[in-house]
Amino acid sequence: MSCQINEKQSDNFFVEVKIIKKIINPVDEPTSSCAKKRAPNFSGEEETRLLELVTKYKKCYRIKKNRRQKNDKIPFNIWQQICCELNDSSHVKRNIAFLKTEFERIRICGKNKLSKKKKELNKTGGGRLDVEELTHNEDKLQALLGERLTGFESSFDSDSHPKKRRSQEPSTSRDDDSVNVDSMEDSTEELLKDQRTDWSKCTPAQLKTPKSSSLMSHEKDKVKESGGKKTAKDKITLWALSKVELVELQKTVFWRNINLN
Repeated sequence: MSCQINEKQSDNFFVEVKIIKKIINPVDEPTSSCAKKRAPNFSGEEETRLLELVTKYKKCYRIKKNRRQKNDKIPFNIWQQICCELNDSSHVKRNIAFLKTEFERIRICGKNKLSKKKKELNKTGGGRLDVEELTHNEDKLQALLGERLTGFESSFDSDSHPKKRRSQEPSTSRDDDSVNVDSMEDSTEELLKDQRTDWSKCTPAQLKTPKSSSLMSHEKDKVKESGGKKTAKDKITLWALSKVELVELQKTVFWRNINLN
């Protein structure tokens, strides 16, 4: 006698086996009470405590050029020490990976806020100044990271801050009782006050007066020519005039011959 089982019977058989396993081992199936609960958010007190511990162990803060670059230089034992001290003072237990992520988030948020503040202070065109003041934790972060957070200041063009220059001049006086007097240089406006022309005595009739000989510089530039140079110059002029007359005469003869032919 052969036993044949169709597809429907085989499906029912596997369903019954699963039900029996759930009844025998109810622990294998997680219930709603055993589900993983969401941890509380990182509070401000924990953030302050984390920054204090990172300042205490300065070797653990991240030094990265970009987000993709990995940083393997951070000692793992220092993060363990920070995690232990933070969990001792907090009622919520945090792991090392969570603390690393939170510190990176604090660093990025602080950098974005400082860059926005710098942009508002350097903008042109007027308008309302929208600058958000830094919190106590952000001041701690700025003191911790320094130029890695704020960036380097430009020393060129108008972005640089004015610096005071001090110059010390050695004393060359031989008399000990002599008094040193500070000398002040007058401005250009003060110097030009004494050089202004007084136009109160000028009249319109003075505009018709002939030019002064001192203003006629072209008369001084003339050079007196000697007798030999003047004679040679006159001969060249006469030769040029005779050559022009000869050319005109040749043109007249040429056109006359054409008309006769």
